[in-house]
Amino acid sequence: MSERWPGDADALVRWVRAGIRSLAVDGQELRVRGLDRVGVQAAVDGVDVTHLSIDATGADVAFRVNVDDAAPNAVAAEIAPIAEEAGILHDFRLRAQPMRVEGHELRIDLQAHDVPIVWNTYPRPVHPPMPESVHMLEPRTGGGGRGSLDASMRTQDVGPLITALLRPALKEGGIRLSRVALDIARLGPDGIHVRAFLRARWKVLPASARADLVVKTTPDGVITIDDLSLGSSNPLVKTALLFARGYIASARGTRIDLNGMLADSGSTGRIHDLAITTGERFGISARLS
Repeated sequence: MSERWPGDADALVRWVRAGIRSLAVDGQELRVRGLDRVGVQAAVDGVDVTHLSIDATGADVAFRVNVDDAAPNAVAAEIAPIAEEAGILHDFRLRAQPMRVEGHELRIDLQAHDVPIVWNTYPRPVHPPMPESVHMLEPRTGGGGRGSLDASMRTQDVGPLITALLRPALKEGGIRLSRVALDIARLGPDGIHVRAFLRARWKVLPASARADLVVKTTPDGVITIDDLSLGSSNPLVKTALLFARGYIASARGTRIDLNGMLADSGSTGRIHDLAITTGERFGISARLS
């Protein structure tokens, strides 16, 4: 076994499994079941990771309702590393065929190759519940490498998933969200049209709203909100939306340049072949090089 971290494959597998277990610590915002079914395989050469694969098939992720109850020690401590080792992540794969998020199946295949990394060693665990977090991995400044992402779920599950994700935050504001219904359709070669209907209750008052959203994408990672409109048959909601006219107007034409964001973060990687698919399944795919 090498004295340099991680040194051998067993140490890396233990470190990854400890990180996965930390997701399920009581009091955090996430609950993850099925961790015993998550497969981890690794091979290392000194500080270089020659192979690391995580198979999350069968894992079940749920979100806590009371998000403000997150344990204080779940937040990473602000401490400086005492040692840094540069290496290469040669071959990484995260797959789930499928996993479940709030009860809905999600298929994901994420791969990365030849990514420059840094192993940071700290004087004490960055995440106190996880002693193994005296060692942490992060991409090396400047980036590099290549990879791909392919993720999808049934289109009919997108609305219920959004409902489950929004409920905790809205509940904190006194709003009880009943459901979000979505109709997602292809619009030309580079766009999607989303019709959404939201039903909720604030105190004893029922409320509903509808939205029309057109999003366009380019293969080189530019996402544009091409059109957005909101409306409601509820007089109170309709009145509230009048005050949001300026925000709605400013949102139209919003441009998100993912490659620009990568460059701003210091990465030299670029997104290619970004695509959103619709139909029976809603998905996103892209390459990074």
